[in-house]
Amino acid sequence: MKSKPKMATDIPASITTPDSVETRLGTLKFFDGFPDDATVQMVYDNLDF
Repeated sequence: MKSKPKMATDIPASITTPDSVETRLGTLKFFDGFPDDATVQMVYDNLDF
């Protein structure tokens, strides 16, 4: 088990990015706060539209 660094603080849930978000475009998926390739493509396609 990894130990937590002494100077680490907890990140409030209110400022984190969820793993997925349901939108009118479809489900946007994220990993560690970054969108996956399909999500990026979906958002750019929507901007082009």
